[in-house]
Amino acid sequence: MERLPEPDDRTLIKRFLAGDRDALDELLRRYRGEAVRIALSVLHNEDDAFDAAQEAFIKVFRNIHKFGGRSRFSTWLYRIVYNAALDVARKKRRYVNRTEGKGEDQRAGNPADRGEYAPPDDRLARSEKEELVRRCLDELPFKYRVVITLKDIEGLSYDEIAEMLSTSRGNVMSRLYYGRSRLRKMIEARMKR
Repeated sequence: MERLPEPDDRTLIKRFLAGDRDALDELLRRYRGEAVRIALSVLHNEDDAFDAAQEAFIKVFRNIHKFGGRSRFSTWLYRIVYNAALDVARKKRRYVNRTEGKGEDQRAGNPADRGEYAPPDDRLARSEKEELVRRCLDELPFKYRVVITLKDIEGLSYDEIAEMLSTSRGNVMSRLYYGRSRLRKMIEARMKR
C-alpha cells in the first residue's frame, strides 16, 4: 500500500485551527529535535534545553492563531525557542547570582565541565575530534556560536537566521565568517598541543 505524503506545515496549522488537536502534535513532533538543539546552543545544558523547548511549544500552542505566514513556520518556531532559551538563561543567571558564595557549583551549566560526558571507547578518535569542536564552539562568544549552530548544524538560511535574531542578512554573514574563522583558529591551536 502506498503511503500518503505528509501534510505540509500550513495544512497542519489550518487543521489545528479547525479543531484537530493531533495536527499541532504532529507539527511540533517534526521540529522537536531542532528546537532542543537551538535551545542547547544557548543554554549548554540538556535539561534546561528541554525545558526551554517545552516552554516554546506551550507558547506556540497559545499563539498559533497569530502566525501570519509571512515566514516559514519553522522560522517562527525557532524564534520562539530562541527567546524561550534566553529567558531560561536569564532566570538561571539571576539564580546563580543569588547563590554565589554559598558553595554551589557556579559553572555555566556545561555538562562537559562537570565531567558528565565521556566519549565512548569505540570510535575514540572521532569522538575526541567532535568533543574538541564542541568545546571550542562552546567557548566562542554567543553572537558567533548561535549563528554557526543555526547555519552549520541546523541548516537554516541566512534570511531565516536574520529574521530569528532580528538582525540583517549581512550581519549574519559577517558573524558566521568571523565565528568560523575564530573556531578554526581555536581548533588548530588545540590540535597542536
